Amino acid sequence: MTDRHWPGVQAILPIAGTAAVIAARQTDSRITGNPIAHWIGVNSYSIYLWHWPVALLVMREAPGNPIWSAVGVAASFALGHLSYRFVERAVLRKRGDGARPTPQSRMVLAGGLVAALAAIALLGRLVSASDGWVSRYPPAVAQVARDAFAAPDYPEGCFSVLGDVPRRCVIGRGSPALTLVGDSHAASAFGGVARAMAAVPGRSMVFNAYASCPPLLGVSSLDPQSRCGAFNAAHVAPLARPRTEPVLLVADWQSYLDKPVVTFGGESSARRFASEVRHTACALARGGPTFIALPVPGFPWRVPFRLQSSLISGGQPAADRLGIGVAEYHRSQGWAIAVLREAARQCGVGIVDPAQWLCRDGFCRASMGGRPFYYDRHHLTVFGSRETSPVYAPVVDAARAVPAGAMPGRTVR
Repeated sequence: MTDRHWPGVQAILPIAGTAAVIAARQTDSRITGNPIAHWIGVNSYSIYLWHWPVALLVMREAPGNPIWSAVGVAASFALGHLSYRFVERAVLRKRGDGARPTPQSRMVLAGGLVAALAAIALLGRLVSASDGWVSRYPPAVAQVARDAFAAPDYPEGCFSVLGDVPRRCVIGRGSPALTLVGDSHAASAFGGVARAMAAVPGRSMVFNAYASCPPLLGVSSLDPQSRCGAFNAAHVAPLARPRTEPVLLVADWQSYLDKPVVTFGGESSARRFASEVRHTACALARGGPTFIALPVPGFPWRVPFRLQSSLISGGQPAADRLGIGVAEYHRSQGWAIAVLREAARQCGVGIVDPAQWLCRDGFCRASMGGRPFYYDRHHLTVFGSRETSPVYAPVVDAARAVPAGAMPGRTVR
């Protein structure tokens, strides 16, 4: 699951659990019959009402942070209890005078409910007929959302988040002049590479990506559901054979150095990962022209959310100042940059640096003209990816030098 597909299949578990509790009808269970469970049950509706704004705030300001997530849970419980005690119980006390409702009061209540439902239905019909409600925010705020959720440029089936290994995708017509392979960052870089390859007309491009899977030889994932090893055996290992078309490797290299999520024959240390980067770079360089993209800048907050806040509170001037310093970028990505540059020096691999365009005058921008370069903290939007196309000029030059082969490409769009 990705943050673009919420809540997804994960919602099945709590729903099934709730249904099982209701079906069991066990009021004296040790699990549900203790004071803690009773307190949660009494306050549950108020907790439910309050948890959503708290969750939105945490997801916006500190997504994925376990400490802030725990603080959010505690805040939801505290606010829910206060709401139950001083709002719900106050209302119940006012109604608890023991008087039974009269037929007239019941008719008034029923008439009020019907009128309220009719008003809501009428309002919905008017909004639908007018093609939506006029937003109180400027159009630029809605544009940020459109950029963040824009459909990718590549065809379906070329990128896998988990599970099956994607088929070999040849995009365009003519014989392949470039192969792009990597993890989810390769998928987010596709738009820029494809735009750059428009300068090589009549040729196609091979593209495949697998999430959380660096394009390295002999690698496997610590996640038992991942088929990272099979993906690289199918799409990376063949690139070490003699070829004329260039290969571009794109991945979130620093994340694999920071946290061991892959292994090489049972070893998952950062030192081993760095060694395998050099090994793969040299093996692919012996096969033919090979390029590696340095990591893009990442941010401590989700770019679309922060950009929308900036546009709402400060307008375009505030949005244009959204970003981080180059020094901060090098502090967070410096290890990966050093490993990749060393591999390039030892193996004769070409380096592509998206930061040459994304970072200027000591500042790494998160947006341009009010439009986000990233759909989360470190994955490029289609707009951001296309804007980086000039940095792939060396790869395009190598692709131009590839003679047209006898085997034409296959369009998969």
